[in-house]
Amino acid sequence: MRLLIALTSAVLLGSACAREDAGETEIESRPIASETAAAVEPETTLTTTYVGIDFSLKHPADARVEYDDNRNEVWLLPGDRIIGPRVDPDSKGGAYYVAASRIVTHGRASAAAWVDSVRRALNDHEFDEDSLFFVGPATDTTLNGQAAKVLDPPCGDCWVRHFVFARDSTIVVLTYIANGLESWDRQRAQRVGEGIIGSFEWKAASSTR
Repeated sequence: MRLLIALTSAVLLGSACAREDAGETEIESRPIASETAAAVEPETTLTTTYVGIDFSLKHPADARVEYDDNRNEVWLLPGDRIIGPRVDPDSKGGAYYVAASRIVTHGRASAAAWVDSVRRALNDHEFDEDSLFFVGPATDTTLNGQAAKVLDPPCGDCWVRHFVFARDSTIVVLTYIANGLESWDRQRAQRVGEGIIGSFEWKAASSTR
Protein backbone atom coordinates (compact mmCIF):
# COMPACT_ATOMS: atom_id res chain seq x y z
CA MET A 1 0.00 0.00 0.00
CA ARG A 2 2.90 2.34 0.78
CA LEU A 3 4.21 1.87 -2.75
CA LEU A 4 0.78 2.49 -4.26
CA ILE A 5 0.40 5.75 -2.34
CA ALA A 6 3.90 6.82 -3.34
CA LEU A 7 3.36 6.12 -7.03
CA THR A 8 -0.01 7.87 -6.96
CA SER A 9 1.63 10.93 -5.42
CA ALA A 10 4.27 10.96 -8.13
CA VAL A 11 1.75 10.62 -10.92
CA LEU A 12 -0.18 13.61 -9.58
CA LEU A 13 2.66 15.76 -10.91
CA GLY A 14 0.73 15.47 -14.16
CA SER A 15 -2.91 15.09 -15.00
CA ALA A 16 -4.88 11.88 -15.13
CA CYS A 17 -4.34 9.63 -18.12
CA ALA A 18 -6.40 10.49 -21.17
CA ARG A 19 -7.35 8.30 -24.10
CA GLU A 20 -8.79 8.87 -27.51
CA ASP A 21 -12.54 8.67 -28.13
CA ALA A 22 -13.61 5.27 -29.36
CA GLY A 23 -14.79 6.75 -32.65
CA GLU A 24 -11.27 7.83 -33.58
CA THR A 25 -9.45 4.57 -33.04
CA GLU A 26 -8.63 2.06 -35.75
CA ILE A 27 -9.12 -1.07 -33.66
CA GLU A 28 -12.00 -2.98 -32.18
CA SER A 29 -12.07 -4.49 -28.71
CA ARG A 30 -12.35 -8.26 -28.89
CA PRO A 31 -13.96 -10.42 -26.18
CA ILE A 32 -11.99 -12.94 -24.17
CA ALA A 33 -12.35 -16.49 -25.45
CA SER A 34 -15.05 -18.49 -23.73
CA GLU A 35 -14.14 -21.11 -21.16
CA THR A 36 -15.08 -23.86 -23.64
CA ALA A 37 -13.03 -22.49 -26.53
CA ALA A 38 -10.19 -24.53 -27.93
CA ALA A 39 -6.58 -23.51 -27.36
CA VAL A 40 -5.30 -20.95 -29.86
CA GLU A 41 -1.90 -19.87 -31.12
CA PRO A 42 -1.61 -16.08 -30.89
CA GLU A 43 -0.62 -14.10 -33.92
CA THR A 44 2.77 -12.43 -33.72
CA THR A 45 2.78 -10.09 -36.73
CA LEU A 46 2.04 -6.46 -35.87
CA THR A 47 -0.63 -5.67 -38.45
CA THR A 48 -3.16 -3.50 -36.57
CA THR A 49 -2.72 0.13 -35.54
CA TYR A 50 -3.63 1.41 -32.10
CA VAL A 51 -4.15 5.18 -32.29
CA GLY A 52 -3.76 7.26 -29.14
CA ILE A 53 -4.26 10.99 -28.80
CA ASP A 54 -0.74 11.85 -29.91
CA PHE A 55 0.99 8.53 -30.54
CA SER A 56 0.39 5.18 -32.21
CA LEU A 57 1.44 1.56 -31.77
CA LYS A 58 1.22 -1.61 -33.84
CA HIS A 59 -0.15 -4.86 -32.42
CA PRO A 60 -1.33 -8.28 -33.65
CA ALA A 61 -4.84 -8.38 -35.10
CA ASP A 62 -6.12 -10.88 -32.53
CA ALA A 63 -5.28 -8.66 -29.52
CA ARG A 64 -8.06 -6.86 -27.72
CA VAL A 65 -7.87 -3.31 -26.37
CA GLU A 66 -9.67 -2.19 -23.24
CA TYR A 67 -9.44 0.66 -20.76
CA ASP A 68 -8.55 0.05 -17.12
CA ASP A 69 -8.14 2.66 -14.40
CA ASN A 70 -5.95 0.27 -12.33
CA ARG A 71 -6.08 2.51 -9.29
CA ASN A 72 -5.58 -0.50 -7.03
CA GLU A 73 -2.32 -1.65 -8.60
CA VAL A 74 1.17 -0.44 -7.86
CA TRP A 75 3.04 -0.65 -11.14
CA LEU A 76 0.37 0.24 -13.69
CA LEU A 77 -1.14 3.64 -14.40
CA PRO A 78 -4.66 4.17 -15.76
CA GLY A 79 -4.87 3.73 -19.51
CA ASP A 80 -5.54 1.34 -22.38
CA ARG A 81 -4.41 -2.26 -22.27
CA ILE A 82 -3.39 -4.32 -25.30
CA ILE A 83 -3.98 -7.93 -24.33
CA GLY A 84 -3.18 -11.06 -26.29
CA PRO A 85 -5.74 -13.83 -26.75
CA ARG A 86 -6.17 -16.48 -24.12
CA VAL A 87 -3.95 -19.33 -25.28
CA ASP A 88 -5.46 -21.97 -23.03
CA PRO A 89 -9.13 -21.82 -21.94
CA ASP A 90 -8.01 -22.76 -18.43
CA SER A 91 -5.51 -19.89 -18.14
CA LYS A 92 -6.40 -16.68 -16.32
CA GLY A 93 -4.60 -14.21 -18.55
CA GLY A 94 -3.89 -13.31 -22.15
CA ALA A 95 -0.76 -14.35 -24.00
CA TYR A 96 0.84 -10.92 -23.40
CA TYR A 97 -0.08 -7.64 -21.73
CA VAL A 98 0.97 -4.10 -22.67
CA ALA A 99 -0.29 -0.99 -20.88
CA ALA A 100 -0.34 2.44 -22.54
CA SER A 101 -0.73 5.49 -20.29
CA ARG A 102 -0.60 9.19 -21.13
CA ILE A 103 0.18 11.98 -18.65
CA VAL A 104 0.00 15.71 -19.27
CA THR A 105 2.46 17.74 -17.20
CA HIS A 106 2.55 21.38 -16.20
CA GLY A 107 5.25 22.83 -18.42
CA ARG A 108 7.65 21.00 -20.68
CA ALA A 109 7.73 17.25 -20.09
CA SER A 110 10.95 15.48 -19.22
CA ALA A 111 11.14 11.69 -19.14
CA ALA A 112 14.20 11.84 -16.89
CA ALA A 113 12.54 14.20 -14.39
CA TRP A 114 9.35 12.16 -14.30
CA VAL A 115 11.23 8.90 -13.73
CA ASP A 116 13.33 10.50 -10.99
CA SER A 117 10.22 11.79 -9.22
CA VAL A 118 8.68 8.32 -9.29
CA ARG A 119 11.88 6.74 -8.00
CA ARG A 120 12.15 9.25 -5.14
CA ALA A 121 8.55 8.62 -4.13
CA LEU A 122 8.80 4.84 -4.31
CA ASN A 123 12.14 4.69 -2.51
CA ASP A 124 10.94 6.91 0.34
CA HIS A 125 10.79 4.06 2.87
CA GLU A 126 13.11 2.06 5.07
CA PHE A 127 14.95 -0.71 3.32
CA ASP A 128 18.20 -2.62 3.54
CA GLU A 129 20.64 -3.72 0.86
CA ASP A 130 18.52 -6.78 0.10
CA SER A 131 15.24 -4.91 -0.16
CA LEU A 132 13.04 -5.97 -3.08
CA PHE A 133 11.38 -2.59 -3.14
CA PHE A 134 14.28 -0.41 -4.23
CA VAL A 135 13.78 1.12 -7.68
CA GLY A 136 17.12 1.61 -9.38
CA PRO A 137 18.08 4.28 -11.94
CA ALA A 138 16.54 4.24 -15.40
CA THR A 139 18.54 3.41 -18.51
CA ASP A 140 18.42 5.06 -21.93
CA THR A 141 17.24 3.44 -25.13
CA THR A 142 15.96 4.37 -28.58
CA LEU A 143 12.93 2.62 -30.06
CA ASN A 144 11.80 3.27 -33.61
CA GLY A 145 13.91 6.43 -33.61
CA GLN A 146 12.33 7.71 -30.37
CA ALA A 147 14.37 8.28 -27.22
CA ALA A 148 13.02 6.65 -24.06
CA LYS A 149 13.88 5.97 -20.45
CA VAL A 150 13.61 2.36 -19.29
CA LEU A 151 12.65 1.57 -15.71
CA ASP A 152 12.75 -1.96 -14.28
CA PRO A 153 10.99 -1.88 -10.89
CA PRO A 154 10.91 -4.96 -8.66
CA CYS A 155 7.66 -6.89 -8.80
CA GLY A 156 8.12 -10.06 -6.76
CA ASP A 157 7.21 -13.06 -8.93
CA CYS A 158 6.13 -10.92 -11.87
CA TRP A 159 8.28 -8.94 -14.32
CA VAL A 160 7.63 -5.33 -15.28
CA ARG A 161 9.40 -2.92 -17.62
CA HIS A 162 8.36 0.70 -18.22
CA PHE A 163 9.35 2.66 -21.33
CA VAL A 164 8.90 6.40 -20.79
CA PHE A 165 8.65 8.83 -23.72
CA ALA A 166 8.27 12.61 -23.50
CA ARG A 167 7.41 15.39 -25.92
CA ASP A 168 6.25 18.95 -25.23
CA SER A 169 3.94 18.62 -22.18
CA THR A 170 3.13 14.95 -22.71
CA ILE A 171 4.60 11.83 -21.15
CA VAL A 172 3.67 8.40 -22.49
CA VAL A 173 4.41 5.36 -20.33
CA LEU A 174 4.32 2.00 -22.10
CA THR A 175 4.56 -1.00 -19.80
CA TYR A 176 5.12 -4.66 -20.51
CA ILE A 177 4.14 -6.90 -17.61
CA ALA A 178 4.41 -10.65 -17.15
CA ASN A 179 2.55 -11.59 -13.99
CA GLY A 180 2.67 -15.37 -14.14
CA LEU A 181 -0.92 -15.76 -15.37
CA GLU A 182 0.04 -16.29 -19.02
CA SER A 183 -0.10 -19.78 -20.48
CA TRP A 184 2.02 -18.78 -23.47
CA ASP A 185 5.78 -19.19 -23.40
CA ARG A 186 7.13 -16.13 -21.57
CA GLN A 187 9.99 -15.51 -23.99
CA ARG A 188 7.61 -15.38 -26.94
CA ALA A 189 5.20 -13.22 -24.97
CA GLN A 190 8.02 -10.82 -24.15
CA ARG A 191 9.10 -10.60 -27.79
CA VAL A 192 5.58 -9.66 -28.89
CA GLY A 193 5.03 -7.28 -25.96
CA GLU A 194 8.27 -5.42 -26.50
CA GLY A 195 7.67 -5.50 -30.26
CA ILE A 196 4.42 -3.61 -29.68
CA ILE A 197 6.25 -1.06 -27.54
CA GLY A 198 9.07 -0.86 -30.09
CA SER A 199 6.56 0.29 -32.73
CA PHE A 200 5.85 3.48 -30.74
CA GLU A 201 5.57 6.58 -32.90
CA TRP A 202 4.61 10.15 -32.06
CA LYS A 203 1.96 11.70 -34.28
CA ALA A 204 2.92 14.84 -36.17
CA ALA A 205 2.50 17.76 -33.78
CA SER A 206 -0.12 19.45 -35.99
CA SER A 207 -2.35 16.33 -35.95
CA THR A 208 -2.65 16.31 -32.15
CA ARG A 209 -4.38 19.67 -31.89
